[in-house]
Amino acid sequence: MKFIALPVTLGDSFYYQRSGRSVLVDGGKSSSQKISKLLSDENIRDVDILICTHNDADHANGIIGFLQNCNLATKEVWLPGTWSHKLSELMQNPENCINKIMNESISPKQHHIKYSDEAINKLSNTDRDLEEKYLIENIDTELLFEAANKYSHAQLNLRSHSACNPLHCNMAFSRRILNAAANICKIFSLALARSIKIRLFEHGDANGSGGEPGFLIPMSSKEVYAKKSTSTDLVSSLYLSIINRHALVFLSPETKDYPAVLFSSDSNLEVFCQNYHASKIIITAPHHGSKNNLNAATQIRKHFFTARRVWVRSDGKVRANPDTWYRNCIADDKYCTVCNLGISFTSHQAVYLDRSLRTKSSPCSCA
Repeated sequence: MKFIALPVTLGDSFYYQRSGRSVLVDGGKSSSQKISKLLSDENIRDVDILICTHNDADHANGIIGFLQNCNLATKEVWLPGTWSHKLSELMQNPENCINKIMNESISPKQHHIKYSDEAINKLSNTDRDLEEKYLIENIDTELLFEAANKYSHAQLNLRSHSACNPLHCNMAFSRRILNAAANICKIFSLALARSIKIRLFEHGDANGSGGEPGFLIPMSSKEVYAKKSTSTDLVSSLYLSIINRHALVFLSPETKDYPAVLFSSDSNLEVFCQNYHASKIIITAPHHGSKNNLNAATQIRKHFFTARRVWVRSDGKVRANPDTWYRNCIADDKYCTVCNLGISFTSHQAVYLDRSLRTKSSPCSCA
């Protein structure tokens, strides 16, 4: 068994291998060759499963970097099902989609109203009203990659776009939505161009269905088997792809030979499968130990109350992290790729754990 929290500088990236199977969960923020070099430095020769838990830059950009620059053999890419909901529209009508994004951009005040917790729950339920199935493999990868470049160009040249009125446009929101559109198109097109199988997981199901039983199980989603469309408007659908609460969560179950591993991403675990328990577990700290993810930490500690817990926190040099809930886990073992000392930070390190939860990495020293 090999578990490594890669020192990606900003964001999450975790490599896990056991019993001849391997997975890379997220890739950090850099879309350059950084993730490829980190994997090469660790003498990693293959990644059977590549997972992007959600469409935030510090998780998704490195997935793009991996697919563009890394020649490691990869069999499958696992993605959020919501990414497929507007794929046809994003691919076939990029100019129209860009205009929609610009015209529907809202002020920060309106944003809090349109995307309140209650509104998100309603949107999520609407997004599960799926129809019009067809297989992802039929998609034109060249057309999709061209569309991705158009969204990236629009993001970089936002102020000069004809549909942008700086007096009314929420520039930060527009950039995030355009980046979300570009990332979705890039990741789908790059995976398909390499003939990598794509599997989709729809957030909101706590039954743990799909995945690879015995190796990797969805804890907040269910596997779906075709690209599907929904009646949710384009901008809202893209917004759902980037929010932390819809991040995919996976568990590698405990066996007699190996501890369990919970990849919690940035989720707050509002949906969480309760079917699995463990005596020893590695937990990737939710959202880098953020105060916004106290609910996730509370659920994890409650559910795995009797287990020996080892927390692994990946982060950049962010002053606000980790929150007190992480610092106060004094009964548990904790390791960080970078520690917040209060007035400074430690150097970045990779965090290694073996099947006995032994490590050569330095323990957490966050003040």
